[in-house]
Amino acid sequence: MKILVTDDNIRIDKYLTTQTEYSRSTIQKMIESNNILINNKPTKSNYILRNNDEITIDENFNEEIKNAIKKYGIEDNCGAAEYITP
Repeated sequence: MKILVTDDNIRIDKYLTTQTEYSRSTIQKMIESNNILINNKPTKSNYILRNNDEITIDENFNEEIKNAIKKYGIEDNCGAAEYITP
């Protein structure tokens, strides 16, 4: 997914919470694992966006999370631990 930035002076993680369905913590993890790029370059969560920056989001990150949930078991949104055997 590509997003062309139309705002200035906002952190990338905060901006993406308004432009995507991802939580801020998920966005930060995606940035750390280089699943989110700015102008085709790795970035940091505290990067301040500029008008016309191009954000690229590798949505395969979702698949990695789903696979980890299946393999290791992760708490669901209600806080109840669920273990799914591989």
